[in-house]
Amino acid sequence: MKFKLIITLLFISINCMLVSAQQVFQKRYDRGGINNRAYASAFDSTGYYLAGTTQGSVNPTWGSPLVTKFDLDGNELWSKTFEGVQGGYAADIIINKWGNVVIVGETDIDYNDFNAFLLELNPSGTMVNQVVWTGNNRTGIEKIKQFPNGNYLLGGWEEGSVLTWDGFIAVVDSSFALQWIRSSEYVDNITDLLIDYENNIFFTADFYEDVNDYYYSYLGKMNDQGNVLWGKTQISIDNDRFIALAQHQDSSIFVSYAKDYYLSNSTNHLFKYDRNGTMLWQKHILVVSNPYSIYAMTKRAGRDEYLGLQISGVIFCLDGAGNLLWNTKTAPGNGRSIRSMNELPNRQLQVAGYVNTSADLFLGVYDSLGSGFCNVSSPTVVIGTSTISISSGGIAFQSPSISPSIGMLPYNAPLTQTLMCSSLVSDEEIELHEKLISVFPNPFQNEFQIQFPDDEKFENCNAIIYDSFGRIVMKEHIINSEENNKINMSQISSGIYILEIKNKTGVKKIFRIVKI
Repeated sequence: MKFKLIITLLFISINCMLVSAQQVFQKRYDRGGINNRAYASAFDSTGYYLAGTTQGSVNPTWGSPLVTKFDLDGNELWSKTFEGVQGGYAADIIINKWGNVVIVGETDIDYNDFNAFLLELNPSGTMVNQVVWTGNNRTGIEKIKQFPNGNYLLGGWEEGSVLTWDGFIAVVDSSFALQWIRSSEYVDNITDLLIDYENNIFFTADFYEDVNDYYYSYLGKMNDQGNVLWGKTQISIDNDRFIALAQHQDSSIFVSYAKDYYLSNSTNHLFKYDRNGTMLWQKHILVVSNPYSIYAMTKRAGRDEYLGLQISGVIFCLDGAGNLLWNTKTAPGNGRSIRSMNELPNRQLQVAGYVNTSADLFLGVYDSLGSGFCNVSSPTVVIGTSTISISSGGIAFQSPSISPSIGMLPYNAPLTQTLMCSSLVSDEEIELHEKLISVFPNPFQNEFQIQFPDDEKFENCNAIIYDSFGRIVMKEHIINSEENNKINMSQISSGIYILEIKNKTGVKKIFRIVKI
């Protein structure tokens, strides 16, 4: 009996080691031609899904809505496109509460400009339900969320009079029957949606006013019947906008904001609002030598931690007070447009997008810290204070006429995949990354000390100190010993600095230090 128990425990131990080892990879997928892009991603226990666009078969010069499923190693299981007579794209994707895949976007079904669509597929890619909306010329759905009762929340746009765009928010039931819809002529598009713990709706939107060449950014809150509870407005002569939302665990929200959104020198800001629309704080986020827009945000399950994703592939993690915990870059090189990020149940990170230079889809799955993979060098992220002026502004919504119909045709679309790099990251390596490195005292007057874990991988480290503008003010090589892990900053002026500690294998820790 004792021998049997030992064997059983050994088997359980080995089995747990195999299960806990985390497969990470990043791959690019090519169908040939043009217009191959992934805009959104989702996952279930059987694999990963990408939604976007690919070169159409009916009209090759236009993209067609695409959804692809991959297994847990990133191998393609199936790909399908759904198109009318011209083209279109799939803008967002979710896994609904019944385990099916729901995709939204736009396509052209009758040469009468583009039409918004909703599609539901089972995990094998078989069509379950589909609806196409026709409005005033072009319509599109950009975002989808699901309420606990099974209804879907949608955000999108339709073409108004004289080539203006009217943003809309709508709710449909589980069979895609319209429950209510609200639109505003002062909103061009809904850029993100969030359902809070009380089924209230937070949304971000933008509007371009061409008479004065102004850009308006909106942040608003609705109840689940479509009534606006409050709104915030920011007006700029630059292409500035609110982009992404994340729910804080205390029912407040984070919202990202980018100045010069379309440019490679975007300036990113992060705001925290309480549930009543009062701003609690705002931060300026500087990614040194990589200043692209924050495109997605998400809360980490069971933690007061929040992930932000730049369109260039930089991921950073903040605590609930907006302090930087760590950051990394998910893909080597440039020319990538990373649009989507999800945290998986085992705390791994899934990101998706496309490679601009070759029009290939991109899928990456990373460890819980998004690091230690493909020898990617993490950029420096500096968090500072921000002074963007946001005013209260009501956003008027009304009820437009949208007519649902049927009419999309699916066909299979195989992909060719290229493995960019792959590795197996064990829990031991992740534990090493998360081992405690302490800095004390902090704040300090002249010098502080760094205490490392008792591990040979931290015997030799480099410490780099940045000021609030991202400039390097000190570099030190540290041999891990009691005598040599002190940093003297007596010649540096008082202020807030960023301390970056990196060991010989590239494991990195970031600290916010204060010299008084």
